[in-house]
Amino acid sequence: MAFFLTLLSIALCYFSPDEIVPTLAPYHIQQFIIGAAALISVFVFRINRGGMNSTQSVLVVAFWFAVVMSVLSKGWLRSSLNFFLDFGVVVVLYFLVSLNAFSVSRIKVFCGVLSLCA
Repeated sequence: MAFFLTLLSIALCYFSPDEIVPTLAPYHIQQFIIGAAALISVFVFRINRGGMNSTQSVLVVAFWFAVVMSVLSKGWLRSSLNFFLDFGVVVVLYFLVSLNAFSVSRIKVFCGVLSLCA
């Protein structure tokens, strides 16, 4: 279920519900799907199969912090919150893929979804 929600949230990055049906924009459907995928992924996570202990995971979080601090240093408080939320979707999707795409068959399905979206 977590893998399916991860694939759905990645597809929604390309085909946003806000652009297809503008009346759905205030409901932030993509954030709810990403939140549900993250919640389910945390419950089914096993340390030995995920890629959470890699250097890339630390660097992604550090880059997220650097992006927000770069905007915040210019005195743009509201824009830094927007960057935090917008780039947070990318960071959460990175962690969802690293948690859920742990076998070759799942990586093939993931690549197929990306190919179909492209």
